Amino acid sequence: AINAALDEVRLIARPSSPTDVEAGLQSASDRIVIYQGGVEPPPAGPTGDRVPGAEISYSFDEGEGASVANSGSALGNDLIIEDPSAVQWLTGGLRVLSPTRIATPEAVPELSQACAASGEVTVETWVLPDNDLQSGPARVITFSSSASFRNFAVGQVAGDSRDAWYQFRYRTETTNSNGSFNSEGGNALTTAPDSVRIDQPTHLVFTRGDDLVFSYIDGQKTGESLWSGLPLFDDTMRLGLANEFEGPVTERPWLGTYYLVAVYCRALSQDEIQQNYAAGP
Repeated sequence: AINAALDEVRLIARPSSPTDVEAGLQSASDRIVIYQGGVEPPPAGPTGDRVPGAEISYSFDEGEGASVANSGSALGNDLIIEDPSAVQWLTGGLRVLSPTRIATPEAVPELSQACAASGEVTVETWVLPDNDLQSGPARVITFSSSASFRNFAVGQVAGDSRDAWYQFRYRTETTNSNGSFNSEGGNALTTAPDSVRIDQPTHLVFTRGDDLVFSYIDGQKTGESLWSGLPLFDDTMRLGLANEFEGPVTERPWLGTYYLVAVYCRALSQDEIQQNYAAGP
């Protein structure tokens, strides 16, 4: 056991392919634990190009400043960091250290309209949570106007047994305004318990198409659910990271590092998701 205090350790491990995921870093004994300080992203060396056509794409490569540029086809829609002192820029990433909002300053109607017209969506991110105790759900990504009124959201949830997982909400004519099937936010698609990793970045993807939603972690399908009905998307929604709109910033914050966030208004296939995973953040 190591008893000495550590000021900073910057270690990162990322398998380079789905095959590597199956072969290594699967047990608790294989984990590399991140202690204090900033966390650098996975080493460079992608194995191919990302799937084109994302309406929204944030790569977090600015390195400084109070905004995050969108390079997707829905040009503009840059994110504004409400409290720049609450974040830390890394090489190819942005770490959220304390509660703040990172969001478009205005609504994004072109994203609402495109995804509603297609009836499909892919919400993709590379993230590294600071801890596995965040809940609420803690808002990783939200396309909403308040805690109970949204188009879609990806959140992190912690259970009583210290298991932690990710959750996806998506609003249709058969859900409530929160994008779930009951007032408590239940019956949303979730990844498996203990699927939140804090030792290395996770490639997390949720898709919706043909009345089905799927979840993927590191290129592998981890869950699916029937999700019927036409999308009931609202053009007044803003896109945000690391928190919910309205209310205090301490209510549903998410702390951790973003390496990539992308939204497609179509459901990527598993092969395409594996392509993006192999390409890296």
